[in-house]
Amino acid sequence: MTDRPIPMNEDMVRALLEGRKTQTRRVINPQPYVDDMGNFRWNRRNFGQDSVGPKVQAIASPLPCSKTKHVLCRHGGVGDRFYVRETARVLAVRGGIREIDIEYQADGTIATVPYPSRLAPAPLGKCLANGTYREASRILLEIGDVRVERLQAISKDDALAEGLKGITKDGKLVKYGIPDRDGYPGTDNTGWAWDQWCVNPVDAYKNLWKSIYGHGSWDANPWVWRISFERIAS
Repeated sequence: MTDRPIPMNEDMVRALLEGRKTQTRRVINPQPYVDDMGNFRWNRRNFGQDSVGPKVQAIASPLPCSKTKHVLCRHGGVGDRFYVRETARVLAVRGGIREIDIEYQADGTIATVPYPSRLAPAPLGKCLANGTYREASRILLEIGDVRVERLQAISKDDALAEGLKGITKDGKLVKYGIPDRDGYPGTDNTGWAWDQWCVNPVDAYKNLWKSIYGHGSWDANPWVWRISFERIAS
């Protein structure tokens, strides 16, 4: 089993570390579509009219069948693992670049990690160019489920599982959003101001999606891979 890299920004890394994030959604490429006859089509394959709905999961199935053969989610299937690539700053080089001290930017944790000889020397004070590599990754995730759905079909529970945090200021009204590094609303780092937080977690996730993928990305309502995972010991 080969670990695959998955990049996560600082907000999502903190959500993983705190156990708030157990799902991720990734746009399917190429996009499936339903033709004029009602057939669900994807990647030059016709899954038939009975595939629209629960059977659409056939394109995410790790098992071969007469229609799908081995049509898999390119991000991985059940049991596959991701190592998380996050931003880290180089603090020191040790032992002729055999080891380096790094600071994970999500929460300020400092660690000494092996530095692979295949990579160019890491400049002091700079962030690793492409995020952490396998030896420096501190988060390992195992896929428990892969499904296919429209982006806007996300439920309130699934929106929370994408890493949102719920906060109340008066003990009654709970709002959902992305906290700053201190765990509270604010814009000192990459969190949201309190007036951007939403009572409905789906609305909060909508804003999160648009902040990542840009204007019009939510309204496009693309088909997405819904990947559920759990953090395991690395």
